[in-house]
Amino acid sequence: IAIFVPVVIDEGQAPYPTSPEHYNLHPVLLHSHSVKRDSWTVDLVHVAASKAIQLWHGRTDGSSVQPHTLFEGDTDQWGGVNMEGVIVVCAGLPPHFDRMIATHVASTCIALAHDAWIKSAK
Repeated sequence: IAIFVPVVIDEGQAPYPTSPEHYNLHPVLLHSHSVKRDSWTVDLVHVAASKAIQLWHGRTDGSSVQPHTLFEGDTDQWGGVNMEGVIVVCAGLPPHFDRMIATHVASTCIALAHDAWIKSAK
C-alpha cells in the first residue's frame, strides 16, 4: 500500500504567490508498506508507484487502464484511488480488491485529517 498526499513545497522565494492556484502541488509519499517481498514474481513497488503517478496525472481513474495514456515503463494494472487529492494505491491482489483497500485507506486518511482539523480549532 502506498499513500500519496498533495503538498505545496515552499521554495522560500519572495514574493509569494497571492492565490493557491499559483502554488505548485507535488505528490509526497506519506506511507508505504510491503509484505512478503521475497515471494513477489513482479516488482510490486514499481507497479504501485506507476499506478500512483498515473492517478496523480489523471491518466487513469483507478478502475481501468486507458492504453492510449500509457508511457513506456507504466504498468497496465489498475487498482487505486484519487479521493479528494489523496492518492492511495495497492498492488498484488486482483485489481478490484486493490481498489477496495485503497478506497478504505483513503477514506480513513481523509476522516482522520478532518477530525484533527476540527479538534485543532477548539
